[in-house]
Amino acid sequence: MSLEFPHPCSHCGLCCISKVCPVGQELMRVTEQGPCCALEWEGDESRCGLLTHPELYVAPEFLPRLNRAVMPEIMGSGVGCCMSARVFMDGKQHDFAALPAEVKTRLVRQIRGKSGH
Repeated sequence: MSLEFPHPCSHCGLCCISKVCPVGQELMRVTEQGPCCALEWEGDESRCGLLTHPELYVAPEFLPRLNRAVMPEIMGSGVGCCMSARVFMDGKQHDFAALPAEVKTRLVRQIRGKSGH
């Protein structure tokens, strides 16, 4: 975890539900608007399909040129939570990134239930 992202990544997936990262935009030729079509779920934990199964999301001609060793760093995958979102709970405003992992997961589970992601 870096000083730039002082809160740990909980793999809740909200960032990828919200928008597509620059790597995804380039490799999949899509806009920034989310949710990312390469967002994969294992239970309540999200994973980047570009890292786990790139052959499902990237055109075959790009696969030989992918450097999967540096992609997580470029994406910021697992580096830490920088999600700039306000959450209102119990009549108080909270910074999403600073919430405990289990609270983030519960909130995203609710979002996924409503949106079908």
